Order: sequence, then structure tokens, then C-alpha cells
Amino acid sequence: MKDDMFSVVIPTHNNEATLVETLAALVPATAEGVVREVIVADAGSSDLTEEIADAAGCRWVRETGAYGARLAAGVQAASRGEWLLFLEPDTVLDPDWFWEVSKFVERAEWLGRGDTQAACFRAAGDELGLKARLGEGMAWICARILGIGREQQGLLLSRRFYAKLGGHKTTSVLAHADLVRRIGRRRMTHLPVCAVRRTVPDADGLFLASPVHGAVSPTVPRRGDRPSGRAVDALSAIESGRKGVPPPAAANPEMIIPYRL
Repeated sequence: MKDDMFSVVIPTHNNEATLVETLAALVPATAEGVVREVIVADAGSSDLTEEIADAAGCRWVRETGAYGARLAAGVQAASRGEWLLFLEPDTVLDPDWFWEVSKFVERAEWLGRGDTQAACFRAAGDELGLKARLGEGMAWICARILGIGREQQGLLLSRRFYAKLGGHKTTSVLAHADLVRRIGRRRMTHLPVCAVRRTVPDADGLFLASPVHGAVSPTVPRRGDRPSGRAVDALSAIESGRKGVPPPAAANPEMIIPYRL
């Protein structure tokens, strides 16, 4: 198995509105053989999150404990990658992100630092205006100077390093920040890749992103209710890709997952 092959772990809870775009950004890396599997660790979603994950070929893990417990359960279920990549379900990576990730992994292994070095992405938003740019600047300062990581930035590290650090604390809602703190600023590489957080509400008024660990508006529909138009388009696009036929005209091309991950 190549050292640069890795497993992706995504913790979810009612993230139907954004999960498709997150998964779609992983497709090129899957085609290149870099991403070996995607684990979706869910806290008990009542919307179409599970259906979207299943349509994309993700492995589904149910964990209703704290945020850290979801991340740990995802790692436990992962079995095909030597490296782990943690992503939020409302984060979309730059199109060529996996080339930067592969270069980092290859260099870390070549230098013998695969069990002592981690990496993250640059936090970005899809909103316009000065306020959004200032927020991105503050996130950069917190990450680069203060060593404070955000879930949005993702986290890449080897299984060996993850085990050496003791993994995520399963009872903590700040499990990501705690793990980043244990890694330390000197052992964290900031990759030149943007991780864009989706924050624009869809046509049905649902939030496409949320402030804390994938939580959503209490108006999110339950199974059996009418799903959001965005989720319907996404599922139609995924199914069309699986059958090898053109997607329906209503589908957003940016959300199409052309084949299972």
C-alpha cells in the first residue's frame, strides 16, 4: 500500500444541504487512487444525509456520542488508508487539493517525519465583503501564530502519529482543537489549499452550514417529509452519474458526484 493513500473521516448531523459538495471535491482524488475510502460518522441525522452518503459509496457509521466520539468511531471504522484526513461536512476543498496533500505526505515520509508531522488547510468562506475577509485573516493568525485550529481547516496526519497522540478525546465537543493543541504549532504544516465553508442558505431557507460541529436549524426536515430542493437535485445528479446518463437539467453541476467514492 502506498504511503500517500488515505482515509477520509467526515462527522455529520443533518448535513444534507452541504455534504454533496464536500464529497464531490473528493472525487478527483478517488480517481487518482489517493483517497481509498470515505467514512461518514453520523450522530443520528433525520434528513437525507445517510441517503447521500450511501449514494456516493461512503461507509456509514452511527455514533450518537460527543463530537470526539464521532471522530474516533470514524477512525476505528477506517481500514484502507495509512493516513487520515478529517473534514467537516460543510467544507469544500480547492479542485487540485490532493496534489498538495500528496506532496506533503511524500516529503514527510521521505524525511522520516510521518509520525511527527501533521497538516491542515487555509480557512476560507464563500461570502463577499470585508467582514468575511477579516474573518479569514483572523483564522490565519490564530492558526499560524497562536496554534489554534478550526474544524473547517481539516486535519491530515498518519495513523502512527494519531495513535501516538492518543487520538481524539471521545467525551469532548472540542476534540479537534484539543488534538491540534497536542500536535503543536511547530509540528503543523499549513498547506496552500483553501477549505471553503458553505454558509449560504438554500431556496428552502435551510442553512448550508452551521456554527458548531454540523448542527443545523431546527427546521430541518425529517425522513418522510419533503426534502430540500438542493438535496433532491443532488440525489438525482448522483443517481444519474451512477447510471451513466446525463444529469437532470435542474441539478447543479457543481454538486454532481459522477461515480461512487
